[in-house]
Amino acid sequence: MVFRQLIEKYPIESIHYWRTSSGQEVDFVLPGITHPKAIEAKFDKALIKKSKYRKFEETYPGIPLEFAWMVPFNEDFFGLVAKNVS
Repeated sequence: MVFRQLIEKYPIESIHYWRTSSGQEVDFVLPGITHPKAIEAKFDKALIKKSKYRKFEETYPGIPLEFAWMVPFNEDFFGLVAKNVS
């Protein structure tokens, strides 16, 4: 669902995936838009462990990392992509 929202707002070639050789990953990274951002999508908010993303935040301090989740219902989930639209 997050990917679907992103491709409606941004060119598909501006949407990236980040992963280290050790398996750390961030689902969506948009470094080339006016206000760069990264989005990690989880079904359940309880699955978010912010410490797992420290490497990304240290490596790319200019790209804020946001989280999207469905359970419990996140009212901002469908508006997340609209934030900081270039």
